[in-house]
Amino acid sequence: MRKLIPAALVAAFLLLVPLVSVPSDAVEGDVRTIYDSLDSEQKTAYKDLETAVRNFTSLDDLDYLSISQGEEVFYAFMYDHPEYFWFRNCYTMMVVSIENRMSSIDYNGQYTPQEITKMRVSIANSLRTLDVDTSERDYKQLRTIHDWLCERIDYVEGEHQGDIYGALVLGEAVCEGYSTAFSYICRMYGFDCVVVVGYTYTSDTVAHAWNLVHGEGDWYFVDVTWDDEGDYASHKYFLLGSETSVDGRSFASENHMADSLYGIVPAEKRFYSQEDILKLVAALVIAVTVLVIMIIYHHRKKKATSVIVVNEEPSTAVFSGNVLHCPECGSPIGDEYSFCTACGAEITRPQSTQNPEETVQEDPPMSGSD
Repeated sequence: MRKLIPAALVAAFLLLVPLVSVPSDAVEGDVRTIYDSLDSEQKTAYKDLETAVRNFTSLDDLDYLSISQGEEVFYAFMYDHPEYFWFRNCYTMMVVSIENRMSSIDYNGQYTPQEITKMRVSIANSLRTLDVDTSERDYKQLRTIHDWLCERIDYVEGEHQGDIYGALVLGEAVCEGYSTAFSYICRMYGFDCVVVVGYTYTSDTVAHAWNLVHGEGDWYFVDVTWDDEGDYASHKYFLLGSETSVDGRSFASENHMADSLYGIVPAEKRFYSQEDILKLVAALVIAVTVLVIMIIYHHRKKKATSVIVVNEEPSTAVFSGNVLHCPECGSPIGDEYSFCTACGAEITRPQSTQNPEETVQEDPPMSGSD
């Protein structure tokens, strides 16, 4: 039992050390959106694209961008502005393949401005059931948004599977829809949040999307899609650090591998609230208590069932006077017992029941007479 206390303290130390969140090296404000990670030419195209989208027009003369630069601008704008939920379905990238340059980003008019206005109203109405207490800590506000989305969305493919209309109004989306909806709502409440795209340990050929959100003084990973357990919201992928181990895999290098983090350096460890720490400590105390009880129980059970080992060969009783006595404890032994009633030792009786100390007196021989 004395050894158990130090062991319990060591276990507590090892459990609580990972709870300390290590701040990142990034300077706050360096990167707040994907736009901040673009070069000067891309930023110019990005701003021109925003003007075009607001006016439902095409953006031409982009040949100063390579195809890869143009793609980065296209997706940076789409993920930075989830409020333009029609962008992906209404705009198409055009390239000059021979010269490996961008040509334009064309508006195809799939939705009219009137249709988009109606969809915007539906999105606003859907948010009425979301109740975020802005007086609470960042952790609780972000958890409320996260849980609300998990409860509202089903993982279903469809026309709006990657935008906020599908996620918030239809309640149907894939990972892109989950992550853009989370980013959209987080920004509504003043949190910097970006969509991250890459792949996971489950497949290096199927793309996946999740988030980086700035809260509690640092950047943390959130994967709302993988936390949607159907009937309830899991928090397994909520506010994780880059080195957080999930299912034995480091999150940012072995679990979720991003194409780019846009220059953001996330915290290394998961963020734990005081509530989480108290729950973990309580769980540790319960585990140690159960362990102690089991050790005590098995110790007592073993002691209760232990057998006193006695000599395999019974001892031979000895005479004292005319009475047989136990050779172990010296108590007298009755004629009817083969064991000592005082100490329980088994005995054997001597072959002769006569006390060897007693001798038989014989008459002396008589001398004869003539």
